[in-house]
Amino acid sequence: MFYEELLNGISSRKGQIIIIHDPDGFFSEVTVSELFDGSIDVHYFNDPDLFRYEYERDYRQRRDNGTLDKVFMVICSNNRGIPYDVLSKGSLVDMELSRIFPLLDSRVIRSLNPSLLTLLYDVYSRYNGGKMTADETLDFIISEVFNLSIDKIKGVEDLISALLNLMYQDKMLPPDMIEYIIRKQRINIDPEYISDKTGLMEYLQNQWAKFVSGEESIDFDRLKLYMDNLFTDGYLRPLEVENMDGISSWMAAGVYVDRAKTLAKRMLDITRRLESLLADARSYKDWFDIAGLWAEVSMIRHDGNIDTGVASEFERVRDDVETKFADWLLKRYGSLPYLSYVSGPVMVHHIPWYLKSRAYHNKIALIVMDGMSLSDWTVIESCFKDKEMRFHDGKCFAWIPTITPISRRAIFSGQIPMNFIGQDFSTYPEGKEWARFWSEAGFGHTDIAYYKFIDVPDKLESLNYDADIIGVVIDAVDNLAHSSKLSIDGLHENLRLWMKNGRLERFIRELMEKSFDVYLTSDHGNVAAVGTGMERGGYVPDIDGERVRVYNRVSDSGNDSGHHEIRWPGYGLPQGYVFYVMEGNGAYARSDQPVVGHGGISIEEVIVPFVHLRKDA
Repeated sequence: MFYEELLNGISSRKGQIIIIHDPDGFFSEVTVSELFDGSIDVHYFNDPDLFRYEYERDYRQRRDNGTLDKVFMVICSNNRGIPYDVLSKGSLVDMELSRIFPLLDSRVIRSLNPSLLTLLYDVYSRYNGGKMTADETLDFIISEVFNLSIDKIKGVEDLISALLNLMYQDKMLPPDMIEYIIRKQRINIDPEYISDKTGLMEYLQNQWAKFVSGEESIDFDRLKLYMDNLFTDGYLRPLEVENMDGISSWMAAGVYVDRAKTLAKRMLDITRRLESLLADARSYKDWFDIAGLWAEVSMIRHDGNIDTGVASEFERVRDDVETKFADWLLKRYGSLPYLSYVSGPVMVHHIPWYLKSRAYHNKIALIVMDGMSLSDWTVIESCFKDKEMRFHDGKCFAWIPTITPISRRAIFSGQIPMNFIGQDFSTYPEGKEWARFWSEAGFGHTDIAYYKFIDVPDKLESLNYDADIIGVVIDAVDNLAHSSKLSIDGLHENLRLWMKNGRLERFIRELMEKSFDVYLTSDHGNVAAVGTGMERGGYVPDIDGERVRVYNRVSDSGNDSGHHEIRWPGYGLPQGYVFYVMEGNGAYARSDQPVVGHGGISIEEVIVPFVHLRKDA
């Protein structure tokens, strides 16, 4: 095995410092968790101050008191920034791909999912030719790793069929390889449409709508082997038709007449898939997939057309989702802030850094919908009337506790909370922090704009469309959530009514017309909760989350966590504060009082949308 051979015996070197030089970013959270599963203390070297704190806490103190029983691993893209006292005590392991695969083009290898390196290592070990060019490396990997014959891919349907086959093997082709096949075979499709699983499903959903309505589309008859699974697994959404006349059997899963019956079946199909995913959820990407499915299940559950039997199925699966997600967060959340954001933000503070790499070529507009959960976004997205609007639905993790002064400021500052939370919990500085981030990126004062609206304004002429970078906060969803205290049903219905005014859609369309690349995200989600009878209190009693208590020192809490709450470890949070979050669906409110709130660690609160909006070319 690739990693095992390179790191032979590393987990047995207890008490030692191992420094992994990983300039290509292959030691992701996914890889580390699969390889070592808790036998190693892993630290990503990105923030020197935070690293020093973790080093003193997790290595020096435990070494001095004799409790150090694991390897202290430091993963860095450049070992020159590591403090000398750490570097001098550690053993350096070089994981640079150009050294491991000297005959392949390393730029091509970097695009691979780390899970495929083992397979590449195996086929490369049997290669006895010369140094390959970039195109030769692409041909080699597509053929030997993905087992595809490029010459047999003649058109769009052939390419999509190949991608779907790989998707069901968990082996998605990287975007540059898809682009290479399209270029080499002269296939008439924009590679950006199908560059990843999210884009591919969005493309197929749009094409399916055209196909069902009789418009020109791709030939789904050539993809019919996949269609039933794509709908029953929750990748595609079925469409309503007047009747089933002329509907072939392979199309049946993708259309419906009876809405209530179809929603019930869809919920049961998705919950079955959720149970399968939950049994093997290890990485943050697994939880992104689960969160997306759970958002749709939540939207169906709160649709108002579901019978009580199906609703009880929702409650059963929810307990499993939330228990396993909380367990995973306690083990893995601390590594997320330091993962690579090159292919997309993993956490909300990565968002401006991700946008920065695109801002030198495009004007950027970031819309932050305060308090919008994934299920809220699913409702909002379904209300867009512009059928040429395309949504590339990504996801990222909010900061915990899931409250605005922590998570939204992280978005606009691009920093982890321990670097900006001081004596108060306020969002007031976020406009200045947004301006500072982009000024340091090289943009002038007049190039940067920040706005905060209670709702999307009727008149948009006052916005500075001449700016290159615009950040916008819209409070409407959070206000609706806090006013919908009785149920998510009421919140979703209010969101549908709110979308009827068309202002959000008009605002996005105007930004696009002004040549902005538009992104939409949220600082945290929300969840239906029930009061436990516990008072919130704490150092910040008026904080905006119903599922969190904050103290400025341990003694202020009076005792350890109650039976409805846990003491959050405080990953990336400022020292000197103690955070208690509700577990399950509890809230700091009167016993049995229904609440729609946030602040806790449920999947609805923690994993939020990160959406790239485009107009169909």
